[in-house]
Amino acid sequence: MAPPRYSPCATLLASAGRHPQDRRCDMRQEVEKAVNERIRPALQMDGGDVEIVDVDEQTGVVKVALRGHCAHCPYSQSMTMKSVEQYLKQVVPGVKRVETVM
Repeated sequence: MAPPRYSPCATLLASAGRHPQDRRCDMRQEVEKAVNERIRPALQMDGGDVEIVDVDEQTGVVKVALRGHCAHCPYSQSMTMKSVEQYLKQVVPGVKRVETVM
C-alpha cells in the first residue's frame, strides 16, 4: 500500500473555504511534515536524525544532513539516503532528488 500524499497546504486552504489550487503549496512544508512524521522517528530509533538543509522547488532537489549515528554509518549514503529519497518522492509532489550535505 502506498503511503499517503501529504498536502498540509491543501488542508489549510480547504478549511478556509478555498480550493487548494487557488494558491501554490509550499513544498518545504510538505517535506518537513513527511520528515517529522515518518523519517525522523525511524532514524531516531537507531540514534540518528536528519536535518532539512534546503528545498529547491524549481529543481525538486531536497538537501539533507544526516546527524547522530546516521552521520557516521557506512550505510547512510546508500541505504538510508535511498530510502529517504524514495519515500519523499512518493509522498511529496515535486521532489525529484535528495542529496546529502555535511
